[in-house]
Amino acid sequence: MIPRIRAWDSQKKKMYPSHELGKDDLTISCNGKGFINVSGTSPSLSQLLPHLIPLLYVGLEDHNKNDVCEGDVLNDLKHPEQYFEVKWSEGKFYLDLLIPKLSTGGMEDIDTVSEMEIVGNIHETPEFKAGEE
Repeated sequence: MIPRIRAWDSQKKKMYPSHELGKDDLTISCNGKGFINVSGTSPSLSQLLPHLIPLLYVGLEDHNKNDVCEGDVLNDLKHPEQYFEVKWSEGKFYLDLLIPKLSTGGMEDIDTVSEMEIVGNIHETPEFKAGEE
């Protein structure tokens, strides 16, 4: 599987799909925290773009057959009061319970996303971003 990445532009407040990133020949930085616009002429002309936040696709689809990506907010269709954020840590994706926030954590296996639907993402959906502590 070829990894796909989309990017959140924290300056323009806009999401860029992978095909738009490819048009500009952007390369993900070595630390994974931004992109580099690599110059074919000289390395000194290359430009670091830390305001573009890489978000990985998890390789799974939600209930509506939409690709699920890191940072997406999912609603559990079996428990409609529950919302999860897709996160990446220690080499794997997982779901972190956003609403209702539990003191005991509330992590869910990523394989359950087919029983959920994407309702936004933490960058573009202010009500979920505001709920972060």
